[in-house]
Amino acid sequence: MENKDQSLGVAAPAEAAVPPVPLSTEALCASAAEKLHAQLDIGLALLRHCQSLAHFAKGDRSLPVAVAARVMQSNVATARGIAPAANGETRHRSIVQAIPPPDRKKQERKAQIHDELEMVKVRERLSRRLDELVEQSVRARSGDSNECDRVAQIVESDRKTVAHLEKNLAELED
Repeated sequence: MENKDQSLGVAAPAEAAVPPVPLSTEALCASAAEKLHAQLDIGLALLRHCQSLAHFAKGDRSLPVAVAARVMQSNVATARGIAPAANGETRHRSIVQAIPPPDRKKQERKAQIHDELEMVKVRERLSRRLDELVEQSVRARSGDSNECDRVAQIVESDRKTVAHLEKNLAELED
């Protein structure tokens, strides 16, 4: 009896059907364990690659992290499928991380200190600018022709603005 070779289209001599050699239970377990180990090594290599992609990514790093999560899920599914054949441990474990709520008093104190710091910085900038204006005015009043009396200009401008606003207010009250 002859079989046709599919790739060449030529008749090949018939081979006697050889029944598969049954493996012992230990051999089956060892084979399954080797396959599981190889699969987990591949998954570990993929996780390391995802880690390097996430580390060196510019912009959004969520895609390599999502791929790594899927690789871990596939490793779990593979282990669940092969572990019973390899007489492996099949207990299910979960890792739970409890994140403590933030301390309210600490958060409030932190916000208070932050606000106070901002106010001090603004006050410092205003004081520095006021000091510069006063020095400029002193130089202008002492006869320095390169300087102008900015304090007097600001005071005069504010005086005019106050007078204008008071006039508008008086007209509205009538």
